Amino acid sequence: MNQLKDVFYVSVEVCEHGDSCTVCCWHWRGKFFGNGYGRFRYLRKNRQVNRTAHRVMWLIVFRKISKDLDVCHDCPGGDNRWCVNPNHLWLGTAQDNVDDMWKMSLKYVVCMQLVSTVIETLLQCTVCL
Repeated sequence: MNQLKDVFYVSVEVCEHGDSCTVCCWHWRGKFFGNGYGRFRYLRKNRQVNRTAHRVMWLIVFRKISKDLDVCHDCPGGDNRWCVNPNHLWLGTAQDNVDDMWKMSLKYVVCMQLVSTVIETLLQCTVCL
């Protein structure tokens, strides 16, 4: 596993705060799948295997993942597909992951509605014009 870790970490940009940082995202600087998630290719039992970078990070740090669980993101600034900081990852079912994505998208929609309302109000303000 140490050899895998060494090869993997070549493509990880760890923040200046180090391994214990819970705030910053560690960006994947390797290859990517078409959906924007980091892609890591390695040999397993003499076969080439492609996995998401954040899933491989979980395996390196925590060693095990049940096949029925996803590795999900919980980045402070919102889900970041490039992030491989193990402090931002959690295990959940496919439904947990979908529920989390909906929750995040609803926050975004509410935020955009608020921004739109603020802009509308500013445009109508006679003091500002």
